[in-house]
Amino acid sequence: MNAAAPSQTRLALRRPRRPCVVPSLYAADHAGLRAAALACVAAGAERLHFDVMDGHFTPRLGLTPEALAGLTATPSMVPIDAHLMVERPEALVEDVLSARASSVCLHIENGADAVEDCLAAVRRAGRPVGLSLRPGTPAGGLDRYTDRIDFVLVMLVEPGHPGARSQPGMLARIADLRGRLPDLLIACDGGIDTGSAAAAVAAGADWIVAGNAVFGPGVPAGLSRLADAITIAQRS
Repeated sequence: MNAAAPSQTRLALRRPRRPCVVPSLYAADHAGLRAAALACVAAGAERLHFDVMDGHFTPRLGLTPEALAGLTATPSMVPIDAHLMVERPEALVEDVLSARASSVCLHIENGADAVEDCLAAVRRAGRPVGLSLRPGTPAGGLDRYTDRIDFVLVMLVEPGHPGARSQPGMLARIADLRGRLPDLLIACDGGIDTGSAAAAVAAGADWIVAGNAVFGPGVPAGLSRLADAITIAQRS
């Protein structure tokens, strides 16, 4: 059964004063997830991104709500945003909320029933909620939800393909959303490197979710390079 549409308006989570890099923990060593997360915090990360994947919506398995709970219980941890790349987000949303996810993002491709149910569940829990789109999904499907979501996550590659190059056409999607929804927080994820990070910021993105670009060269160096690219993009 569909849940009733939430009455709360968006903007429980406001746009940051400056764009920031959000390390994606999927690219970290899963056997040392807590150490990787704390390394990001020590290097200045203000948030972390946590991918839950089921091997069906995406071709890979991802992190689990149980692993998320272990991280959020760690002292000095920053907010962690849960991204549900699964076929049935309504079956997992309560698990990630119980694991103290700071926000929850699901995919518009899950269908109206699942989206409505999950929006309602996250709102009842008092957490920010977002919607994400695959590159091939028309952005117009967001229109019916924009008054009830706190952010949009624009996928620059097909979900579940780490290491793929970001699709340049998705930068136009970010720019279009920024023009139509100037107050909405926009995140982007997939194939981020220094060049695409700078381009995404120039297009209007607020959160730059990056995995291999952070953990590949080592957390301090990876975050520093991306932050420098973002700073240059803001100045130009």
